[in-house]
Amino acid sequence: MMCQNLLHLPIVRKFCMYPTLDVARATNLLVKTLCLDHVVVATKTSHCRGGHVRLSWLREVYKDACANRQWTIIARTYLLYLVSCTIFVIKV
Repeated sequence: MMCQNLLHLPIVRKFCMYPTLDVARATNLLVKTLCLDHVVVATKTSHCRGGHVRLSWLREVYKDACANRQWTIIARTYLLYLVSCTIFVIKV
């Protein structure tokens, strides 16, 4: 059995196990969490062909929330963006 290390801890199984997020569930989560229009979110997820949105769109949502002084939405959007940028770092 091949074993890899992360921080000198052996990894012997799948590192990250999570269920696939379908479009409907992703759309509902974004609508509920960020208080957005369902049609807009459905359009954005359909452009990405799955339960995903682009980080550039998330930045737009953040800027709009800042302009409208929606503090809860600002915090949620910022944290989602921060986690997304941390997980999906492009390595050259």
